[in-house]
Amino acid sequence: MNMKKIYYCLLLMIFYLTASQGAHAQAYTWNQVTMGGNGALPSFIAHPKVPDLYFITTDVGTPYRWNKDLQKWEPLMLFQAIPVNYWAYDVNETCGSLAVDPNDSTGNILYAIVRNSAGSGPGKGRTSPSTILKSTDRGNTWTDMHVPILVDPNKTQSYGDRIQVDPANSNNVWAVTDNLGAWSTGDAGATWSQVSLSAVDTAGRCTFIVFDKSAGTIAVNGQTVTKRIFRRYHCRHPRHLATGSILYFKKRRRPEQLYKGSDQPR
Repeated sequence: MNMKKIYYCLLLMIFYLTASQGAHAQAYTWNQVTMGGNGALPSFIAHPKVPDLYFITTDVGTPYRWNKDLQKWEPLMLFQAIPVNYWAYDVNETCGSLAVDPNDSTGNILYAIVRNSAGSGPGKGRTSPSTILKSTDRGNTWTDMHVPILVDPNKTQSYGDRIQVDPANSNNVWAVTDNLGAWSTGDAGATWSQVSLSAVDTAGRCTFIVFDKSAGTIAVNGQTVTKRIFRRYHCRHPRHLATGSILYFKKRRRPEQLYKGSDQPR
């Protein structure tokens, strides 16, 4: 084989290798890499009437809603999803707990306990008082219920389900707070009042609240509501509300520590 043939063979080999590399590179599809963060997820909520509708809350930032079509979690209180005067320095609202209305077949009704109420300007959300927000469009927009509570989700990561809608009555919503006890509404959030049964209950820190459907219902103030409500008080006293909104008492033989998991099968 003379030098000319060797030269042509080398050119053909170089051309083949270059073409094959180009064709191989075109077979790849490049996308951004999703970077996950660290921290706590205090609650996971599966809507009881809407398939594939899930929510999670985080300890230092926005809650998220699962988008089945896009297969990703979408923030509900980040950037322009919340008014700028509710932002903290990190341009989002911090949600301590989120509740769905178990009677709502649309999945649109949400309530959220949040750290910041309206402040004087962008990034100046006030942490004292905190407040409760309500959404009627699955968290796309929020309305402030102006409830003067106090919550700090970054210090209470083990607390979940701190706001709940009565499964027997959508108007009956209860919330528990860091140091102002329990609050309730009988008109779906339009007005709220503090549950004042004693000085301890008014000032106490509560970690979760849950309606006991198995106890049945009772008429209170002209409305049919779930008869029994359990809540955990921070001083390790699990208590239950015996008649909708009338009587608390300590549980005997209480455990020293009581937590309610919010990611149990439903």
